[in-house]
Amino acid sequence: MAHTTTFGVEFEFCLATLPEGACDPEPYDARQVYTISDTIAVNNGMQSLNILDPILRRHYKERLQNDILQRHIADTLISAGFSAITDEDVRRQYNEALLSGPEPVHYKSWNITTDSSIRVPGEDGTAGVAEYEWCKVEVISPVLTYTPQAIRQVQKVCKLISRRYRILTNEWCGLHVHVGQGSKGLPDYAVKNLAAMIWAFEDRLDLLHPLYRSNDAACNSLYNSAPLSREDNFETDQPLLLIEQIDRILECKTGDQVISLVNDECPSYGSAYNFWNLLSQHSQSSKRTIEFRQHEGTLEAKRVENWIKVCVHLVEFALQIQPDCMGEFLRSVVDEEEYTVEDMLLSIGLPRQVKYYGKALGTKS
Repeated sequence: MAHTTTFGVEFEFCLATLPEGACDPEPYDARQVYTISDTIAVNNGMQSLNILDPILRRHYKERLQNDILQRHIADTLISAGFSAITDEDVRRQYNEALLSGPEPVHYKSWNITTDSSIRVPGEDGTAGVAEYEWCKVEVISPVLTYTPQAIRQVQKVCKLISRRYRILTNEWCGLHVHVGQGSKGLPDYAVKNLAAMIWAFEDRLDLLHPLYRSNDAACNSLYNSAPLSREDNFETDQPLLLIEQIDRILECKTGDQVISLVNDECPSYGSAYNFWNLLSQHSQSSKRTIEFRQHEGTLEAKRVENWIKVCVHLVEFALQIQPDCMGEFLRSVVDEEEYTVEDMLLSIGLPRQVKYYGKALGTKS
């Protein structure tokens, strides 16, 4: 059956700014650091709000600062031909909708926002460049149809931001990739296949990422967090073997049953592989995707491209094969020590990624 694969990306990073008049600690770095934030505008805004409560003052000051910063990044993307919105735009759209306006359209533009889970230098135990005022930024793509043109669009945004601004990504930043079929989600058989593949290959997929992203608090391993990992064989009272766990997934009748085995939070934002948006109860949601959360934060265009392709091809492979054939395939390779991550990439149709990740892994591929 023909299907159209869609994807989206979320970039998390720290962005350096300086108030006007402050001495630039890295004057030979041509990337912009002044006029991104506006201290005078923030102070004027706070005076006009006339808020006395210290907690509310801090909240609104942060919001004003983020609004100005986000507008600067959005204008950078808009000037390059992209559609981009900020948190301020989203608030306005919702307020207009409350007054009988049109419902806000989600994931149609690049969304410049923030993520409080990011820790900037000084918060994360590293000094960074002390003179900078670091800001937490998240950039979320629109829903994109998986095409070479869409990949180039993502790469262009990566290059625009990293060449225009002084940014860094630390251990608190992630690159998240969502994959689905627009608003249709994934059929039950594909959810079973995908979960079974990820369960079988999670240890191999781990090798494509730094050690600190393996079972991190923001991207917990399914092996350690999923309800299935705690199930025992009722006959032997021993933990299920890996192949038995895969069979448990493939025996499920519905995608919801699969998700109850592999994700145990609501929603599962702490899992390396978050299936929660594929639950049937979210059938009216505009975000019917699996979220791949394990990759470390980066705006390096080549790294982003290759990980997107891995995520998409895992989903497309799950869509192409019926569960009985998937079971036969996984049983034939899951316990084979010689079946490497490169073999897995070849199995899902990614010979170029074998070469790319082979170099990263230091193999001969």
